Amino acid sequence: MRKKSSPGQLFICGLGINILQDITLRTREILKSCDAVYCINGDWRKIAGFVKGLCPKFRYYDTKDFYALDNKKRIQMAGKDICAELDKGARIAYLTYGNPMLFSEGSLLLRYCGARGHKGVVITAPPPSTAFSALWRRRAKFSYMASRSAILTCSLKSGRP
Repeated sequence: MRKKSSPGQLFICGLGINILQDITLRTREILKSCDAVYCINGDWRKIAGFVKGLCPKFRYYDTKDFYALDNKKRIQMAGKDICAELDKGARIAYLTYGNPMLFSEGSLLLRYCGARGHKGVVITAPPPSTAFSALWRRRAKFSYMASRSAILTCSLKSGRP
């Protein structure tokens, strides 16, 4: 942790669409430089295994009581813990799937901490087109391997090859 006199730093990091290996190099470097990483949504077991190699302190919330709360109360609970760490001068990363500012609790957490005097930086995920093409390539490769034919068969919802 940094000196108490220095302000803490909050990073809201997007992970892309459910493929941890597709995070940006910038996000990876930020995770390595942080004192702690927080996450309140997603498959924390999968995220924890990935993150612990980059930052040893990983905090998640996984109780029935926590998930019974509405989103605003969950943000308040996590935000209170994060702000306490930021007050000590810590560098904190918060992970969320997708774009951290669109349909995500990342923007709510940023607003919560900002109202308490903490600045945050948003680190976006790979663009959806890049992430989608990566998913498409993986699906196409699987489809090719499954068919064992020379013709690559990729089907959309419309049913076209």
